[in-house]
Amino acid sequence: MQEGREFQDAQIAVKSTQKGAVYTIVLLGNFLKGIYLNTFGAFWHHFKKSTLLGKLFILVSLCAAIGVIYLASKDAIDISVSNSEFILVTGARANIREINTTQAKALKMVENGEHLTRKGESKEWWYVEGTDWEKPGWISKDLSTLEKKKVLKVNYEMKGYEIVLLASLMLMIVGFNLKRA
Repeated sequence: MQEGREFQDAQIAVKSTQKGAVYTIVLLGNFLKGIYLNTFGAFWHHFKKSTLLGKLFILVSLCAAIGVIYLASKDAIDISVSNSEFILVTGARANIREINTTQAKALKMVENGEHLTRKGESKEWWYVEGTDWEKPGWISKDLSTLEKKKVLKVNYEMKGYEIVLLASLMLMIVGFNLKRA
């Protein structure tokens, strides 16, 4: 008798899961429909209303923009991801000391939230450097913490691609504004 009850419970669970999956698919479908209508759908709507010359302008500008972005990515854009470490000041204020002891002369005062470059460490101190400092110094580990993060660097060298991309976007705007009567 117990096995029959477990089977019925399993059937109810499956039906409930199926309903949940259907609702999830419907919600996802509505979400994707909204994205389509606000991007490609809107683009297509305006494209259909344009004159033949306007459509030609739009298509030429799209091809030019795609080509320029491709060429710029090969020739003028350098993208790299690197790991970055820095010391974050966590105390309200902290002294940067000449040597790693509280009795040492304070070289500088740093504020909470400042990022410092890690140059080395001892058991209870970080050897750090800040921007525009004359020389590095020591900060207590009690008043700071080592932070790690990934840094995305995008370097772009001006080679004229931006002018062509801007011109292609302007041509697209002109094409969209050439509407049938």
